Amino acid sequence: MKTHLRAKVALSNLTLLAAVIGLSACGNTSLHGPRSDGATSDASDLADSEWTATGGVLGPGGATGTGGVTGGATGTGGATGTGGVPFSGCSIADSQYESGGVNPTNPCQICNPQASTSAWSSRDGVACDDGVYCNGTDACNGGTCSRHAGAPCLDDGVFCNGVETCDEANHRCVSSGNPCPDDGNLCGGPESCNESTKQCQRNGLANDCGTWVCGPSPSACFTCGTCGANQVCSQGRCGCEPKTASASAASPPPIPSGLKLVCLVDPQQVDFAAYCPIVTCGDLTYWAFSPIDNTWSMTLVGYDASKTAVYQNTLIGARYLYQIEVDHTAQTVTLVGQSSQRIVVPWAALWQ
Repeated sequence: MKTHLRAKVALSNLTLLAAVIGLSACGNTSLHGPRSDGATSDASDLADSEWTATGGVLGPGGATGTGGVTGGATGTGGATGTGGVPFSGCSIADSQYESGGVNPTNPCQICNPQASTSAWSSRDGVACDDGVYCNGTDACNGGTCSRHAGAPCLDDGVFCNGVETCDEANHRCVSSGNPCPDDGNLCGGPESCNESTKQCQRNGLANDCGTWVCGPSPSACFTCGTCGANQVCSQGRCGCEPKTASASAASPPPIPSGLKLVCLVDPQQVDFAAYCPIVTCGDLTYWAFSPIDNTWSMTLVGYDASKTAVYQNTLIGARYLYQIEVDHTAQTVTLVGQSSQRIVVPWAALWQ
């Protein structure tokens, strides 16, 4: 058996020798190499069972050399991932996003490969914020934050804090404040707000005929009591409520001596109007006449149903009537004349 083993080793060495001779024939003239024990090998060492050759090391019973190839390939190829596995997301603007990935610059867009693998898809209905506070709750629509619902500042149901509005600069809701400011009337006490009745009131009373009103001077206050039907209270007296109307300038009632009828189209020009403003109050109709000497005054004349003058009051400060204004809050009648000069008359001054 030992002889047989030696024969196999010799045969292996002969095979290796043939390979070395072949290498030499290909241009490798050096057959010498370092031995594993540090000595230089030669042809006689080919029969040994251990030696080292250029490019590899032979050990007992085998050889190790360089020349193996490691396989496997990785590459980029559109929607192809590592090892050739297909990519299931989106390739947008030279970047890849997983399915369901949100656009980093637009929260209303998403990667949806079922809709498109090369473009962003809309993310409708998802909550977003457009940075505007006063347009309500925002949601995505058509790929943008453009759907808005509800006003953030609804009426809070409280009357005495005023009207609610939206403050965009500070992103908050604010109220306008007390809806019952001082009306400037010195009589009747301070104004206040009644939340239960949702009304402004003076001195605890509603602003009607039972309230205090001013008399001839700011310090004189008195009440008018209960007024009759179709009457109002002004300066402690009950009387009619004045209303404006118009009548033909060509057919006025009889004009008192020393007066004339002049009505203007424009307060800045002397152009005569075809119709004149008048005041009706109860059973009387009031016309405003100017003096024939053109002084700056007007005379209010009240006529009954038979066109008989039953009231006359000369007022200084304006001439040539342009228009008549009735203020139901201040309870005044204002005669506006040439150059927009004005004469203010309390309602109570019209009553007999």
